[in-house]
Amino acid sequence: MEQNLNLQVRDHHKLRIALVHDYLQWHGGAEKVLEALHEIWPKAPVYTSVYNEETMPEKYKSWDIRTSFMQKLPGWAKFLKHYSFLYPLAFEQFDFSEYEVVISSSAGFAKGIITKPETVHIAYTHTPPRFQWGYETETRSKLNKFYSNIILPPIDNYLRMWDQCAAKRVDHFVANSKEVQRRIKKFYRRDSIIINPPVEVARFSECKSENKDYFVTVSRLERYKKLDVIIKACNESGVKLKVIGEGSDSEYLKEIAGPTIEFTGRLNDVDMMEALCGANAFVFMAEEDFGIVMVEALAAGVPVIAYGKGGALEIVDDGKTGLLLKNQSVKELSAILKTFNKEDYEQSVCREMAEKYSTANFADKIRAFVDTKVQH
Repeated sequence: MEQNLNLQVRDHHKLRIALVHDYLQWHGGAEKVLEALHEIWPKAPVYTSVYNEETMPEKYKSWDIRTSFMQKLPGWAKFLKHYSFLYPLAFEQFDFSEYEVVISSSAGFAKGIITKPETVHIAYTHTPPRFQWGYETETRSKLNKFYSNIILPPIDNYLRMWDQCAAKRVDHFVANSKEVQRRIKKFYRRDSIIINPPVEVARFSECKSENKDYFVTVSRLERYKKLDVIIKACNESGVKLKVIGEGSDSEYLKEIAGPTIEFTGRLNDVDMMEALCGANAFVFMAEEDFGIVMVEALAAGVPVIAYGKGGALEIVDDGKTGLLLKNQSVKELSAILKTFNKEDYEQSVCREMAEKYSTANFADKIRAFVDTKVQH
């Protein structure tokens, strides 16, 4: 038995594996998952619709990145979301006949690739496409009524039908959270296992958690992230807040912000860690698919105040590592901020919760899952 197990491990490292990702235009949680996958299989090529060297980390330049015909579309970097009807064709045209395993990392279209019967397709799913299945997105909140009510419905109808068809091509689904597992079951009628996203919790081990009398939030500054709720609550309660991130809603949020609100823009890893370590709590009011930054806050020994839906239900142990709110309410959040005491939450308990989501745990689980699904 031991000889067979060793043989399986050796064959595993020789597997011909390809990675697929929706697009490489912005760097966020989904891209951190892709980076963790690439670290496990550094020789695996990455297939994607488009790749923007200017907006992605420098290390991507050393990867074998293979783009679709969409890379040649005029103005794609500015109008990428307007080309959404072309994504199905872009991913269906890739050829994966030389690979034994293809792992797609997708919140949209990457799972729609076509593979041969002998190729195993594992779809790591951040969520079924939010814009197709009734969840708020940054794009939908900006559209005028004519475009959203007249132009989009027939396109969405086509894309929803394609999305369900594409889901049938997947051999094995992996969900990033219980919430996403529920969505996969609801919209695709498919079973899945849960492997939570990887978080670099180890880099917060040196964090000296000092109470500097402010709260912090980290997010893209987009309307659906509900940052206006946080800012208004901090205005009402008179507490200090650091807002970390950039986005199209920046001007509006600065207009409604009172004197206790500080906008830092996007921070590097060192400054981000310092900002988290000194906070009373991390505040998050969006309904997130998972929420990597909430785990990073816990890794820094900082409790989390979050809206009690989506990924927050898995990450935050209500009353022990933070508080979960029933509503996205300015009044409810303001009342909590006025009386919140960081000392009521043990740093060691917060950090222990974060360890469940370490990159090492992610790597072990995804390797093991691949091993069980590949015939040797």
